[in-house]
Amino acid sequence: MLLVLASSSLCAQPVNDLCADAIELDLDKQLDDNGNVSLSAVVVGSTEAATPDPEGLFPNAPGVWYSFVGNGDLANANTCGVGNDYDTALSVFAGGCGALEMIVQNDDACTRPGQCCLTNVEWVAEEGVSYLVLVHGWSTSRGNYSLEVFTGEPPPPPVVENDDDNDGVPNDQDNCVDIFNPEQGDVDGDGVGDLCDDVIINPGAPENDLCADAI
Repeated sequence: MLLVLASSSLCAQPVNDLCADAIELDLDKQLDDNGNVSLSAVVVGSTEAATPDPEGLFPNAPGVWYSFVGNGDLANANTCGVGNDYDTALSVFAGGCGALEMIVQNDDACTRPGQCCLTNVEWVAEEGVSYLVLVHGWSTSRGNYSLEVFTGEPPPPPVVENDDDNDGVPNDQDNCVDIFNPEQGDVDGDGVGDLCDDVIINPGAPENDLCADAI
C-alpha cells in the first residue's frame, strides 16, 4: 500500500510540530507477487515553520513528528527519494512523548552523488510497539522533505559454519581468518587480506618480516 500525505509548506506551524501531535501512519501488511510481506507510506512536507526539538540528533534543528505501530518486521525510514531540498536527519524513538527512548538516528547515510546529505535508518519494529519518527535536519537546517517509511519481513541471518571471525566468510575461504573482514580486500593480490597483511599494515617492512612469512 502506498499512502501519500501532504503537509502545508506555508509559514503556518505544522500540525505535527510537537511530539504529542505526531501524525499516525497506518501501515497495513501487503503480499507482493514473490510472496514477500511489505508495506510503505510516503509523506511530504516542510520543516520551515517548525520549532526545534531538543530530543533529536541535532537539538537546534526544527522538526516534525510521525508515528506508527510496529508489526515485528524490519522497518526502514528514509529521505532518500526526490523532494528533499535540505540536509535532513531522522531520529526514531519508542516509549511515548513523556519518556522517549532512542532507537536509532542518522544524518547522512543516504547521501548519493549529486544529492547531498540524505538520511536512512533501519531497525526491527517490535510488534505492538508505537514508534515516533522525528524528521529534522543537521545543525539548524530546515526545508522541504519527502519521508518514506516501509516494513518487510527481516531476512534470516546467514548461517556460516567454521567462521572464527564471524565475518560471513568460511575459514577455508577467508584471506584473514582471525580478523573481521567481510570485504576480503587484498590490494597486492598475495592471498593475504589487507587487514592482516604485514606488508600492507607496515609498508616499509620486508616480505619476510614475520616468522610466518619466512622465505
